[in-house]
Amino acid sequence: MKTLFRGKLLARRLAIAGGRRRQANSKTVQWSSRRSHLQRSPYATAFVLWAYLPCALAFALFLTGATPVPRDMEPLRGTIQWKEGDIYLVKSSDGGQLRLKLATNSAIAKRVNTALWPIGDGSYLGIAAITQADGSLRAIEVGIFHETLRGAAEGHHRSGDLQVEATMYYGTAWQVARTADGDLAAVLYNLEGQKMIVIPSGTTVATYLSGNVSDLSPGDTIWVPAVARRQPDLLEAEYVMLERQATR
Repeated sequence: MKTLFRGKLLARRLAIAGGRRRQANSKTVQWSSRRSHLQRSPYATAFVLWAYLPCALAFALFLTGATPVPRDMEPLRGTIQWKEGDIYLVKSSDGGQLRLKLATNSAIAKRVNTALWPIGDGSYLGIAAITQADGSLRAIEVGIFHETLRGAAEGHHRSGDLQVEATMYYGTAWQVARTADGDLAAVLYNLEGQKMIVIPSGTTVATYLSGNVSDLSPGDTIWVPAVARRQPDLLEAEYVMLERQATR
């Protein structure tokens, strides 16, 4: 009797174990089918790529050392009124009063009203240019930057009050050559692409040397290519161009 009972108990356990194995195999088949469907579906592939895109962009920025540029960037030209701590009160060209803070490791550029070096391939330039009727760009002012300032304000910015229709282009010049009219032409490369700009003979050319915070004083006129609004009444700048003639 005991032997019969043990036989039935063993058969029941084997049946239960077999059922569990069949259930597990069924789930494996279902998951494999779903995974195969995801692999075949273009929508699923697009979803996966979109989900991982922010991570990929963040990793790319980490590798390049680039910093995402805030969307509220704007130019500023004005005069320093006073300084309190690390905050400057600046009277803008339109008469408004602004509080300006320099970002950590900000760069200060001091202007010298002459070209200390010729413009050539590899020169880092800041060019104020106007778009012509034919779509070409013509410079109205050029700044040659010292090597220590390479990368300052790189990109395209509105020119503030220099001329309403002018745009500031900062980048590295290549393919510098004289045109048939005697003008200088250069292709300016920066993070936003490349632009061919013609620099007419007689265009104002200045040089910018590396400075420091101690060079900024009340009464100085400054040009900031792009400021970020950190608070409603507080702006922050990474690059400041000191417009008064510097003593070398």
